[in-house]
Parts: sequence; C-alpha cells; structure tokens
Amino acid sequence: MIEQSPKLIHAFGALAELGQEVANKNNFQETIRTSLHLLSGALGIMRGGVARYSRYTRELNMLAIRGLGDEFPLSLTVCSEDERQFLASGLNAIDAHAARVLPFFQVYAASFERRNIELFVPLIIRDEIVGGLFLGEKATGEPYSSYEKEIICAMGRHIGVAISQRNLLAEIERRSDENRKLFEDLRRTYADTVKAFATAIDCKDKYTEGHSVRVGKYTELIAAELEWSPDQVEGAATAGYLHDVGKLTVERKIIKLRTALTRKNPPN
Repeated sequence: MIEQSPKLIHAFGALAELGQEVANKNNFQETIRTSLHLLSGALGIMRGGVARYSRYTRELNMLAIRGLGDEFPLSLTVCSEDERQFLASGLNAIDAHAARVLPFFQVYAASFERRNIELFVPLIIRDEIVGGLFLGEKATGEPYSSYEKEIICAMGRHIGVAISQRNLLAEIERRSDENRKLFEDLRRTYADTVKAFATAIDCKDKYTEGHSVRVGKYTELIAAELEWSPDQVEGAATAGYLHDVGKLTVERKIIKLRTALTRKNPPN
C-alpha cells in the first residue's frame, strides 16, 4: 500500500479539482471518464464504470466505462426496494456476490458475472442517490481490502459531489428555460390583450374602425426602423394601440355626435 501512496495522492489531487470542471456541460462527461481512470489506475482495477441516477426513470445511466465491453447494459433499472437498501447502506462498497438478495443484483447477475463486477458503490450525496460505481477485479487478483474500500468510497464521494453539482446546474437551467418560456407567454398574452383593447376601442365608432390597430402597427414599424431597443419598440407600439383608450368610457352617442358638444346642446 505504501507503493500506492503517490498514486493515491495524485488521484485525490486531481479529483479535488473536479468541481472546477462540472460547470461546463461539455467537460462533464470527459471529467467523469478521467475520474474513473484515476480511480482504476490508483488501485489497479481492471474494469469499471460510473453511472448517473435518474430519480424520474429510476435508472442508472452509464456516464463512463472502462473495460466493460459492448454487452454491458448502459441503463440499469433500480426498483424501490433497491433504492431503499442503497440509501440505507449509504456511500459504502457493496459486495456484488453477497448482495444477490436484492432484485438489482438478481436482474443483472449475468452481466456482472460476465464482466467480473465485484463491488458496487451507491453514490449518496445529502441522502439522495446521484449515481453508482461498478468496479471489477484488481489486476493482482486479490480481494479488496477494507482500506481499499475506504479509498474507493472517499474517491466515490468526490465523483458523487461532481454529479450532484451537475444535476443542480441542469435543474437550474431547466427552470430558467421554463421561466423564460413563461415570460415569453406572458408577453404574448399582454400583446394580444393590448390588440384586443384596440379592437374594442375602434368598435365604438364605425368611422374610425381599424384606426387604433393601424396606429399601433405603424408605430411599431417606425420604432423598429429607428433601431430602438425591443422594450422601447414594445412600449411605443402599446402606446399606439391604446392612444384612444379613453373612448371606452365615452358613450357611443357622444362619439357619433356631429355638432359641438355643450351643456346647452347635450346629445339626445
């Protein structure tokens, strides 16, 4: 183990820088692959994989694999019992052979045996499953020691935090897109409401029907031609559409009056 110390120090140092890379969506996949290679190289592990957990589909989706071959499943379903047991186990190495009582290890027993998967580490961050580590046999053929399992879990925590941070950023992006769409919907609704008001204004008088709508459209075109900002164009167009809004509160017979309106000459 003393001979492995420089490798372990290097691996931990590289993993510590993981958080600087996860903000970049394009670097995330490569960072996870590098992390798997660091872990495998530090302990002489022949093959393995890192998966990301989706709580929506209850699947572990492989992010990076090393030496598992094309036949190893890229998505592995996790049932509610598996999830409960993984959370109860916490971020600890599970012996794949000794855990056959769980449905997860029963369903994928053939795949695990074919690729000699010996350990599975559920990546638990803040009481939530964010992923999992699949690790095959060591190059020496020796079983994993308790110390090596501790090292694996410590490195797994770094990887789990990286996945958790990426999930958080993805959720922020998703909500930002939703808010942006909602804002655009509100703007369109507002614009339609303004135009509906303009139509209602013009309905008060057949003589000026379509006038407010035309003024609004012309104002918008002129403001755009003057290279005003989008907000300024929208504001000018709104003013054009609603410039006769006072007509809505004026009686129709007053609007249609063809003579001077005075106290002595009220409309009939």
